Amino acid sequence: MNNSGIPVFYECGSIGEADIGVLSALAAVVMGQGKVWYHQHKVATAKVFQQLNLQPVVLGPKDALAILSSNTFGVGQAITALSQSQALFKLAQLSLGLSMEGFDSNLTPILPLAVHAKRNYYQQAAAKVVSGYLENSYLWQPHQRQQIQDPISFRSATHIFGAIQQKLDQSMRVIDVYLKGSDDNPVVDPISGEIVSTGNFEILDVALAIEALNLSLTHLSRTIYQRIKHLNNDQLTGLPRFLIQQHGAQFGLQTLQKTALDLDIRIRQMAQPVSNDFLGLAGDIEDHGSNLPLLSESLMKINRYLRTLIAIEFYNAAQAVYLRFGTAAAAPLGVQTQRVYQMIRRLIPPIQDDRPYNQEIERLVAHLPSLISLVV
Repeated sequence: MNNSGIPVFYECGSIGEADIGVLSALAAVVMGQGKVWYHQHKVATAKVFQQLNLQPVVLGPKDALAILSSNTFGVGQAITALSQSQALFKLAQLSLGLSMEGFDSNLTPILPLAVHAKRNYYQQAAAKVVSGYLENSYLWQPHQRQQIQDPISFRSATHIFGAIQQKLDQSMRVIDVYLKGSDDNPVVDPISGEIVSTGNFEILDVALAIEALNLSLTHLSRTIYQRIKHLNNDQLTGLPRFLIQQHGAQFGLQTLQKTALDLDIRIRQMAQPVSNDFLGLAGDIEDHGSNLPLLSESLMKINRYLRTLIAIEFYNAAQAVYLRFGTAAAAPLGVQTQRVYQMIRRLIPPIQDDRPYNQEIERLVAHLPSLISLVV
């Protein structure tokens, strides 16, 4: 791996009780067998070893066990997916802020009086972040709004963010415990030489944490979809229907609602519980499973769908802001959301008439990391 060679793993082969079947690919590479990804090509390990003048490792006592009998495949995927989720979580809070300005939301749910009454640390933290994004926004100024109370996807957004942050933190905590310990079976005492059978390969705590996180993200995706739909509703926003000035038979952004809902449904499908879906095998000696690798893989897919869904919210929110304030060089937005809006406008011009949106959404997806860097 120090020479840009990465073992080729098979994604199927583990039920989350030590990834023995999958990690055999790593053992094969160590011994000069199997295949590796080398400079973006799948190549026989032996050929790469020969090219780099490397010698296969001769395994000694317990070496094979150390390579095979662990949950590093599922946990490694989980760590990668959690890092993605944390970044998307910040983006979703930012897209909420811009949507609130496009919608002309009430800010009472994130006022200190309301936030501290709940006495929930995570919700308070989320409200503080969103309030910071909206610093100096026109939303803080008294003015006539369309309704007294906003839809819950706006009103309870920081509460939902707080619940998701809890699941993110819980996942990191249980993985931290895993990384500090050993999942060997058997365990060998190097001093006494005693060898004992264990169940230390059990990884259900991590699997349940990832499963709960996957489920929590369905609440995020559904509320994002709801906000996109509400931004297109002229009765709620006072803006043109489907976020386009009607001068004929314009469809506006209504078709993007179908894409957003499709993404939301896919996320919900990926979040279906699977940790308890197992059967006995190996002569019924191994009669429990956690399916952590499948759950981690599902989280990665959820992140991919969520990334596009967040981009669509940004896209709709920016158009709503444009319709609300026109071509003013400095719309009265928050300090942070103003920077984001201006960057979106540099990437994508305001919508004046129907046009293909897919390439613009893809462009926005590609620039999402740049958006969050504006406010970090």
